[in-house]
Amino acid sequence: MKKNIITLTLGLMTVIGAGAQERRNWNFTHGWSDETLANIEQNITSGGDWTLESPGNYQIGNREAGPLTVNIDGTAWEIPETQGLQFGATSAKHIVIAYDNQLGYHGKQFLWINGSKDQDYFTIPKVAAGEKIFVVYESHNKEEERGFKTTTDGVFIDGTTDQTATSTISIDTAVFCVQEYYGVESVDVTFQATAGIHLYRICVGQELYDDEPVVEKDKVAYIYDSGFEGYDKAADMPLDLITYELPNRIENMELVEIDAAQADGSVTKDSLMAFEAVV
Repeated sequence: MKKNIITLTLGLMTVIGAGAQERRNWNFTHGWSDETLANIEQNITSGGDWTLESPGNYQIGNREAGPLTVNIDGTAWEIPETQGLQFGATSAKHIVIAYDNQLGYHGKQFLWINGSKDQDYFTIPKVAAGEKIFVVYESHNKEEERGFKTTTDGVFIDGTTDQTATSTISIDTAVFCVQEYYGVESVDVTFQATAGIHLYRICVGQELYDDEPVVEKDKVAYIYDSGFEGYDKAADMPLDLITYELPNRIENMELVEIDAAQADGSVTKDSLMAFEAVV
């Protein structure tokens, strides 16, 4: 049965992919994973290219244009939060990851691009004709309008046919549109920072959407034995208590019922380690 479901799902994905551009969303306001921060810390400790720009901000040294990576034991590890984006900014201190910025900007978590050179750009590969690109950003200077521009032909501020640049002081959302031309299915869209800016979000699609956050639930195992003489699951008061009372008190709890009589020896100490609690 599972095989059929997977096959059907893949078939649907193929059909959808053939007729529509896949939405892409980079949301740096969600923060940077523990793995990303730990790898950067390891790189710093080993004397790598990353350094601490200031408390809560990591910056990368001289680098090659392309994906944003961290060198781990000689291997370029691509940062998952920026995967799919290409960056110029090859000079040192031109890209900063703000994971807990304390300088009083709109948010504490963002991607900071220096913006003082033509090399300070980011590229979104293969954006379909007719698609929109949403960029949520702010100026690094709280008293000066700063922003970015597109250097890709046929990409303009949404609703115009000639405007290619945007700027702001506070948090703002710029919307660009890829013009439709005969025979052109997609283009690599490049945005060049014209001065120091913070990127909060980059989204490709017809609207600015957000991914639903993944809520990890605490799994609680309840083990009972339906083969025990006289056992009546309907009269199992501890199970009723867990089923009806605990979820009201523990928001992210998932109850997993395990019938020892049907487990065929699969319930072991190791298997129960996956649960937060066992009853």
